[in-house]
Amino acid sequence: MNERRQEVESMDTINVSSGSKNPNERILSNLFKASFALDGFLFESTEGMIQGIKFSPENPLRWRTFLLSGLEAKEMSKQAEGKYVWLLDGNRVAFGSPEHAKLIERSIRAKFQQNKVMIYALLATEDKIITHETGEEENPNTSLEKEDFCKILTNIRNEEKQKLEKEGLENEIASVIMEKINAVRGLPFVSDFFIEIKRSRLTVTITKIRYEKSYFGLNMTKRQIMIMEDVQKISQEEIANRYPDREVKIKYFI
Repeated sequence: MNERRQEVESMDTINVSSGSKNPNERILSNLFKASFALDGFLFESTEGMIQGIKFSPENPLRWRTFLLSGLEAKEMSKQAEGKYVWLLDGNRVAFGSPEHAKLIERSIRAKFQQNKVMIYALLATEDKIITHETGEEENPNTSLEKEDFCKILTNIRNEEKQKLEKEGLENEIASVIMEKINAVRGLPFVSDFFIEIKRSRLTVTITKIRYEKSYFGLNMTKRQIMIMEDVQKISQEEIANRYPDREVKIKYFI
């Protein structure tokens, strides 16, 4: 019974650890070698940044640690005093202070933003609960508690999923609008439109509508405006039917 329970739990969770046999779990570890830049400094891993800031800007170990990864970076903490950290601007703050925690989160986010493979690995975890169990007791003096680390990764994953959903929704809406525009002859040329998506509201603004007044004449231009209004109405109805949980508004500028 206990074995079955452990099997179910392992299916619902992913354990981020540098010692894991799962490549996705290893890649997401802070010890994994993934170069990124932050505030003008280059780092070989998040761990290198976390341990490097424990040394003052005058200490050459700071700059050496920034370029380390894996256990080699982690081991550098043994040579640090531990009471303070020096931010990237050189200011000294207390170890464990809000400023310290904010810098660590910024470094993790920068690593993901600058390494697409990290994003793919994170999205591959789908909706699994992210854990960080190394088989050892958590160090009470750790720079980043495992609960906070897992929360940061979960937040980044949710944000990336929302971006993908938003892009997919934008492409689908754009396809509907262009289909309606292209289906009607005599329409003005539409060079751009903007799609604003919020939790409960969806607004499409069609801009830069160009008229060939010299060719069509004023009467034709008025007819084009009327046709554009029809397209606006049809598009709004179709998109509203597709997304009944949203307030849909389509507008255009002449």
